[in-house]
Amino acid sequence: MNAQEPNQTSQHCLEKTIDIVIPVKNGGEKLIEHVRLWLEQEIPEDWEISLFLVDDGSTDGIPEKIGNMFPNSVTVIRNSQSKGRAAARNIGASYGKGSFIAFFDALGFPATKKALASHIERLESGKKCLFGGVSAEGNDFGAKYFRRICDRRKLKFIMGEKHTLTTANFMVSRLLFCQVGKFDERYQSYGFEDRDLFIKIADRYPEICYVPEAIINRDVSDFTLNGICEKMYSAGRYTSSIFYETHPDVYKSMIYSKVDVRCCGAFKRWVFNLMISFCPLSLIVGQIVLKNPVPFWVKAAIVQICSGLFFMSGTKDDWLASKSFLG
Repeated sequence: MNAQEPNQTSQHCLEKTIDIVIPVKNGGEKLIEHVRLWLEQEIPEDWEISLFLVDDGSTDGIPEKIGNMFPNSVTVIRNSQSKGRAAARNIGASYGKGSFIAFFDALGFPATKKALASHIERLESGKKCLFGGVSAEGNDFGAKYFRRICDRRKLKFIMGEKHTLTTANFMVSRLLFCQVGKFDERYQSYGFEDRDLFIKIADRYPEICYVPEAIINRDVSDFTLNGICEKMYSAGRYTSSIFYETHPDVYKSMIYSKVDVRCCGAFKRWVFNLMISFCPLSLIVGQIVLKNPVPFWVKAAIVQICSGLFFMSGTKDDWLASKSFLG
């Protein structure tokens, strides 16, 4: 494993250099192939890439293995204990010296060898903040559902909602990233840290660009209803409140606020509490539905219902905890 001293400022950046930052926690063997695909990207001769893999408390040994396999191409940074994706991304960015930083997820990999080249074309035209296309391969329900989510987010972005995309395929100038204060490290659990950053960037730099040719495919083999519900509960319980306090007007305009126990009156809260009691049953029914040959729209509806219920449950537990703390 190799490491270098972190770059504490945005000054003295290396021009035409992109620092790829990938946070990971137990990414598994597939991460090795994903890293290889990033290193095999075909980019203009006068550009360079540096890849920083931030091991955020992994126990599978894969980051260390990657460091040994690519000692001259990959810098592996080890967090002995998980600090969350926001902090992990900031740590990875701090080790780089490139004038641009690209953030990708461990489960994502370039669909073509020209994905980075498509980004670079926009950078050379003067753009400072880019999103690329995100998709998934396959015709199973998980892949189809993920593609539908990506398509909806892209449409919202095109219609002007600049915070709707994710860090699955995101590139920004180091100077702009530092100017807005990087990722807010209060977000230590799943969700909202990327939207928080994008809102801050859009306020300072409204010319955010979408690059459809720079496509990243996500490995969706880990798709399970239980996994989705765990993430949604965590977002409701731990990170949505931070986002709500920081960007109240934006949060109130989002679908999340419609199923948030903290954003409603006494009667609606009573109704929500009744609905939350069906969380365990909804998960059981949902798992049965997803295993059987029913129409896509039925499965999608089940996933959305379960996701909403578990997010709602998380907000309820956060509300109860804050009441207990204040009391």
